[in-house]
Amino acid sequence: MELIKRQGYRYKIPKEARRLIEERKCPSCGKHKDKWKRRTDWRCCSIKCTTNYENNIVQRWYWQTMREKAFERDNYACVKCGVEKSASLLRGDHIVPIALGGEEFELENVQTLCIPCDKIKTKKDQNKIAKQRRINKLKKGNASLLSEGK
Repeated sequence: MELIKRQGYRYKIPKEARRLIEERKCPSCGKHKDKWKRRTDWRCCSIKCTTNYENNIVQRWYWQTMREKAFERDNYACVKCGVEKSASLLRGDHIVPIALGGEEFELENVQTLCIPCDKIKTKKDQNKIAKQRRINKLKKGNASLLSEGK
């Protein structure tokens, strides 16, 4: 299993908008780049279309938003010990670590933990990640030994 790195944010351009971009058209209004009055190396034909594209067409996910949604869902309480805290004393934690294939932007993979419970979980996660790194290193070493033996 290849270890995965955190992205921090994710955005998704819908298929229709991608199609318009590929056809050299504004993804907001569909105007062809040959008819633009602004630079054609930009994504949209006007400031109005850019604003529409950024606010209504592209979907964005940010870690802060996911974390806050998890806190609200869990009623600002640790899911392990049940202690209610203010948001500044809580941590948003990935149930399955991102490095081990957990989805970074899936709310079902985010839980609310207090700092003490998060420290316990993080230590367990770090051990699992270290173990996977050792396995990957051994596999890589064995693969190179096998290729040298040919």
